[in-house]
This record gives sequence, structure tokens and C-alpha cells, in this order.
Amino acid sequence: VKEEPFTVLIVSHNLNLEGAPIQMYEIIKGLKSQTNWNFIVSSPADGPLRELYSKIDCKIVLFENPIEVLARGENDYKGVVKDFSSFIKEFNPNLLFANTLVTHYAINASYQIDIPSIWSIHESSGVTEFFGHYSDELQENVRNAFQEAYANIFVAKSTAQLFEKDNLLNNFLVINNGVDFPKKSFSKSQIRTNKKRLGIPENKINFLNLGTVCSRNGQLDFVLAAIELLKEGLDCHFTLVGARRKDEAGEYLK
Repeated sequence: VKEEPFTVLIVSHNLNLEGAPIQMYEIIKGLKSQTNWNFIVSSPADGPLRELYSKIDCKIVLFENPIEVLARGENDYKGVVKDFSSFIKEFNPNLLFANTLVTHYAINASYQIDIPSIWSIHESSGVTEFFGHYSDELQENVRNAFQEAYANIFVAKSTAQLFEKDNLLNNFLVINNGVDFPKKSFSKSQIRTNKKRLGIPENKINFLNLGTVCSRNGQLDFVLAAIELLKEGLDCHFTLVGARRKDEAGEYLK
């Protein structure tokens, strides 16, 4: 009898070319090259990562965002978790891997049906700060998820420390990781061309801040530091990459 491959159901909050989803892709790509595991990637929002996943033979499944269902008042949190438990059962996974705090419902749901889960936390905001505008019930279930997961993975010690009071089962691990950008060198002429295209004077040093623009990533510190350096006479240029639509970034972009 042919043995079925180990199946991992990935739950991501989107398939955009953003930090956490890209890191998840890099991890899966690495595991695919070293194992015969079967990866099913699920998300409530489609995006350009779908094409990259298809190239490494990963199935993509879209689902309705449970948080949006809650917001519309069509179900309570227990109902949302029950429905997502049914969604998980469809794939009969050996393991569920949830990416970012936003996918807390997947941890709650997998626990209800006795499927082990791993939760990868990237956000540097505590539960109260991150979910402060949600109900007390939802926040309580987020805290429960830290105990329901087999392991909670953090990419930095400083991030893990923010959640230490929720480490009741000593199941927090720090595994440093990042994005594996292709190693590429640029000629001087290419650098000049790129600077011109971006409106950066050729003779100026350019400082790049790369990451989703939002308050918890602290780009404001970068801007304030740039102002001080310019006041001191440093002749350079500063670039922020990662702005989102105003309705997503809110007041921070202003």
C-alpha cells in the first residue's frame, strides 16, 4: 500500500508580496526541496504569490474571511470556528500552519478537531494593542490560541517578549528567518538609470526603508532621523517602499 504524503495545510491572511506571506513562501519552498510533504495553501485573499506557489506544485484554496463574517453579524465567534473546522477537515491535514496573528481562528478551529498546529507570529504588537477594537470574546480566544497551538514561532526575541505573559505552556520558540532575495549586482550604468527613474539625484547616497508602512513598523522614526541628518547638512536621499492604500494604512500615511 502506497503511503500517503504528510500533508500541511497553510493558512495565510493573503497572497500578497508582503513580508510575512513571502517568508511563508520561502519556508514552504525550502521544505518542498527537502521533503515529499504535500502543502495546501489557503487564504481569504488572492494575490501574486499564487503564481509562485503554482511553480512549486502547491495547491491554492481561497476561503471567505471569518473576520468579515463576524463583522457582518452573520455568525458568532463559536460559529465561525466551527465552520472553519469543517473547512480544515476537507483536506485531512496532518498539521496546520497559521501565519500571522490575523489567522488566530485557524488555531482555535484546528484545536477543536484535534489537529496539531503551529502558529507563526510576525507582529510586534501585543494582543490588546492589536485586537483592541474587537470584542472581549475574540481577544480571549486569541489568547487561548497560544495554548492551543503545539508551538508558537517568533522571528525575533523582542517580538516573543511582547507575548510572554501568554506563554503559559512554555511553547514559544524563536526561529530567525527572513526573505531570500536573489543575489544580484548592478552595474554603475544600471544604478544611474534606476536612480533617474526614481527621481533620485545621481550624486546622492540613497537610504532605503523597505517594509509595509504602518505604525507598528515605525517608519516615522526613519523619517525623523532623516530630517535630523538633513538639518546637519548630509547631502543624501531617503526612500520609503511599502505604502498601501490609504484605507489600509489609515492616518499613519498622513
